[in-house]
Amino acid sequence: MRKSEHIPALDGLRGIAILLVIPHNANIYPDHPGLFLPFALAANAGWIGVQLFFVLSGYLITGGLLDTVASPHYLRNFYVRRTLRIFPLYYLTLVVGLLLLPMLLQSPPRTGLELRGAAALGLFLNNWVQPFGMLVPGFSHFWSLAVEEQFYLAWPFVVRFCSARRLLHICLSLVAIALLSRVLLLAAGAPELTTYVFTVCRMDALAIGAMTALLARNAGLMDWLRSRVRGLWLGAAVLLAVGALLGRNYAKYSEFTVSAGYPLLAVAFSLLVLVAVLGRDRNADNVLTRALANPVLCAAGRYSYGMYVLHLPIASGLEAPFQPWVNRLGSLAAPCYALIVVALTFAAGWASYTLLERRFLALKDRLAPI
Repeated sequence: MRKSEHIPALDGLRGIAILLVIPHNANIYPDHPGLFLPFALAANAGWIGVQLFFVLSGYLITGGLLDTVASPHYLRNFYVRRTLRIFPLYYLTLVVGLLLLPMLLQSPPRTGLELRGAAALGLFLNNWVQPFGMLVPGFSHFWSLAVEEQFYLAWPFVVRFCSARRLLHICLSLVAIALLSRVLLLAAGAPELTTYVFTVCRMDALAIGAMTALLARNAGLMDWLRSRVRGLWLGAAVLLAVGALLGRNYAKYSEFTVSAGYPLLAVAFSLLVLVAVLGRDRNADNVLTRALANPVLCAAGRYSYGMYVLHLPIASGLEAPFQPWVNRLGSLAAPCYALIVVALTFAAGWASYTLLERRFLALKDRLAPI
């Protein structure tokens, strides 16, 4: 049994993911952004950062499960550590955002749909009800946390009772089921959001991340890949370019994106994960892994959970005060707004990590040692 090694380049990938997501959710680009068209295109496609988060999560958590599967307190330790990582900031944000601030600001009563959405948020079930109008403004992004929590309720049992070969087959089956689920929902005329937030539709990225963790523990395969790192990141670049081309710059609900686009993205990101992992070895070191390990990206990765949780409430609260500047700044307003939201979110993520998250993370080794 060994404790999974910390890899700075994976923090860098996580940093890229959050820096894609925030401008996407803070996107106020006009229909004709002019000189800022490249930034507008990047912001529109920024939702793919969530897919990268899913792949990283599948890789890291499955890897941790594989490394500790022989532990006598395997299940208890996993759920304790997961709770310490996710729950404190999540529920503190809900209490402040749904109870304290509305009372202080004397906000109007919530509608019935919002109340049901708030209840679903508390139970990590909001991804199943948001497509039907049961959402709370400022908290719609919590759907991805619900997907992960639902997936990881069962996944530790699957890892524990399956051989590596069987686990690989299960991962491939989950990819197929997710693809089929999205196609059937699309064909049935279900709300578009269902294909984006339903757990059954998004578990392929988690499964592909899990497969990557399995592959990374195959010493022979990793030895073979060590001299082919350039091919891995070039392959990732080609897959990302193909997905952008066929999916119309990753239009969220294009037929290609909803069907083949999701697994294509996940495979591309899994190749980048392997590049980051192989970068630990000096013989496989390259410009990409050094770029991923730079301090700015690693800091964003370290604070990414707090940044993700807090970015939409910050963006929502900033939108009204910023509105008078939209006409004054013209096409410059959108990148300025996104930059301000990123900066404020980074500061909030730092504060969250320093004042809250780090204290609970320190309890992991005391309450659930690996």
